[in-house]
Amino acid sequence: MKQKCKKCGKICNIKPTKYIKVFLRRKMIFMCETCEDLVDWKTDDDSYQSNINHFGWDECTLECFDSRLYCWIYKKIIRDKKYCEVKLKGGVMYNCFPVDLKDDYLVCCKDEFDSIIECEVHRRGELEKSLPLNCIQGIKILDIYKDYVESDVEEPVYGFKGVQLINGVLKAHDYIYEIGIPYEEPQRNRQRTDFQDVYSHFCIRIEDVLLNYRDFITSSISFSQGKGYGEERLFVVKGDGHCFQNTNYGWVSNRLTLIREVSKKEIIQYFNNSPDLKLTTEKYFEDANIIYKNVWLEYTKTDIKPYNQFMSSDEIENMLIRSCEYNKIVHCPQNDKVPKFEKCQSCHYYTYDMKGKKKTYSYLIVRNAIQEGTFDETDINYQYLWEHNCKSELEAIQRLLKYKLME
Repeated sequence: MKQKCKKCGKICNIKPTKYIKVFLRRKMIFMCETCEDLVDWKTDDDSYQSNINHFGWDECTLECFDSRLYCWIYKKIIRDKKYCEVKLKGGVMYNCFPVDLKDDYLVCCKDEFDSIIECEVHRRGELEKSLPLNCIQGIKILDIYKDYVESDVEEPVYGFKGVQLINGVLKAHDYIYEIGIPYEEPQRNRQRTDFQDVYSHFCIRIEDVLLNYRDFITSSISFSQGKGYGEERLFVVKGDGHCFQNTNYGWVSNRLTLIREVSKKEIIQYFNNSPDLKLTTEKYFEDANIIYKNVWLEYTKTDIKPYNQFMSSDEIENMLIRSCEYNKIVHCPQNDKVPKFEKCQSCHYYTYDMKGKKKTYSYLIVRNAIQEGTFDETDINYQYLWEHNCKSELEAIQRLLKYKLME
C-alpha cells in the first residue's frame, strides 16, 4: 500500500509487515527508508566520536552525526550563497549551490554552467536535489569567484531613474547624485551579491519607473500642496561600467550618471502618446488608493519648477528657512528681507527642525564653492561635514572635486 512520508513528503510503498509494526506503536507515522535512516543516524549521536569530524574554514568532513553540521552549513554556505563540491557516500562527487536545510535534507540548486554565456560563469539553476545529511561525507566550498571581475558593457545603457529631491539635493537611499557626475562604486561579484540593495538602479522605460519603483506623479502633486518634505523627480540616466539587468523591470550599474531631468511636459506627452499605457497608469493609481479623482488633470495643473542644480547662497538660505514650520509663526527670528541660516541657530526651535538641515546647508554651500572654483578645505561648512561624519555628503564632494579637476 502507498503512504506519504511524514518527514519528506515522498509517496512510498509500505509493506504489510511495516504497516502492522507502525500500527502496533499506536502512532500512525509512516516514513520512507531514507528518513528512517536519518532518524537512526541522529539517534546514534555520540559526542565522544564527534572529534573525528572536522569543520574548517572552507570545508568539512563527516564520519558520524554531529550537531555542528547544521550551523556550519548555514553560516558558511547558505547565508553567503556559496558554490560547493559535495562528497557523498560511495565516493560520488556533486557540484551544486546549496540553498536551504529542510528536515535534515540539504536542498540544492543545480549548477548551470555554459562556456558560451556569462563569461563562463557558474550560475544557480532550478532546484535539483535534496541530499539526506547522513549520505554526506564532506563539503568543500569552491570559491571560484573570489577574484572574478566582469567586463564593462561595451556601449552605455540609457534609461530613466526616479530620484528624490529634498531641499535642493537629489537622493536615492544614501546616495547623493549630481547631474553630469558619475556615481561610481567598486565592482561587486554578481555570483556573491544580492543586487537588490547595491549599485544604482534604473529602468529602460519611463513606465517601469512609475509602476514599479518611484511615483514621480503623485509625489509632485502632494509636495505642491505642502505635504511631505520631498518629491520624486525623473531623470534620463546613462549606465556604464558593470551594468546589467537584475529584475524583470530593473537594471543596475556601478557607474551611473544623471544626464538631465525629464520635464513635466515631456512626461505628459509620453503618456498621452499611448492611451493604453495611460489607462494602465490610471488603474495603478486606483489600486494604490490614490485620493485624486483625476490624477493626470491634477498633475497637469501642478506647478513643478525645474530642478535647479546650482542656486545662489541667498536662494539656498531662503529655501531651507522657508521649509521650517516655525518660520510661519510670527516669532520667527528671521525678520529681515534676506533670511540667514545663522539666525536659526539662536532659535529655540532649531533643535527640532533646522538642526537636521545643517548638513544639507553646508553641502550646498560647499558645492557652490566648488562650482565657482573658490573651495578651500578650511571652509567652516566643509569642516562641519567632517566633524559630524556626514559620509554621503563628503563622498559627493569628493566626486565633485574629482570631475571638476578633469574639466
